[in-house]
This record gives sequence, C-alpha cells and structure tokens, in this order.
Amino acid sequence: MPEPTTLAWVARHLAPGERITATHPLRGGWTSRIIALTTSTGRELVLRSFLSPFFRHHAPGLLAREAAVLTLLRGTPIPAARLLALDPAGEHCAAPSLLMTRLPGTVRLTEDTGADLAALLVAIHRLAPADRPRPYQAWT
Repeated sequence: MPEPTTLAWVARHLAPGERITATHPLRGGWTSRIIALTTSTGRELVLRSFLSPFFRHHAPGLLAREAAVLTLLRGTPIPAARLLALDPAGEHCAAPSLLMTRLPGTVRLTEDTGADLAALLVAIHRLAPADRPRPYQAWT
C-alpha cells in the first residue's frame, strides 16, 4: 500500500470526485515498487516509486526520461500508458514517483509475437524525438 503522502499526491491528480478504491502490487519491478490502483470510476492506474537508495539517487533522470517517452508516444499508434503526474525528486510523495494509466491486456507469447513486435519497432523507429537518448551508462 502506498504511503499516505503518496496517496494524497495521487488524489490531487484524479478527476473531481474520483478516489482510489483498491491497490495491489504488480510483479516484475526490480528497480522500483509498482502498484496498480483502481479508482471509483473503474479507471486503472499504475504508480511507480523508487525506494532503494541507489535508484532514489537516479530517480530524477530516470523518471524524467520515462515521462518524456510517454509524452512522445501519446497520440501515436504505439500502445503506451498515458502520463498523469510526475514527482521525480519525491517532493510530494514518500519517494520519487510517476503516475500513469494502466494498459489493458496480458503478456502473450505466440508464433505471431515476433511479427507483432517487429511492427511496433518499425513504428517506434519512425518517431522523431526532439532529443537524442543520453549515452549508454553501465550500472554494473
């Protein structure tokens, strides 16, 4: 469950009258805590928060880049979450956090997965971001 300060921050980014009715952790986040949030309108959101000291230190850059990518993908045919709010330094939340919509669906691996992924990669490579990605940085 997110901390009260974090839930208060999330609440400020909901529609008037909308509130969080359920939370549950999502699997797979090894750099951050990822929690699914359900609202009173049935909307599903995702809250990503960096808790460990190493990732808290790098959170402003990591979250800013993630927010920029989500913003770039908005309005494209590429399925991506929609950015709702960003607290990269943890000034309003208990930890640096990003709030986004949750995409419907599940992971499916079939014979067609490769073709589907290739089509998405073609669409991604057609995008023209304003800024080039930062140089590679090894963290090991």
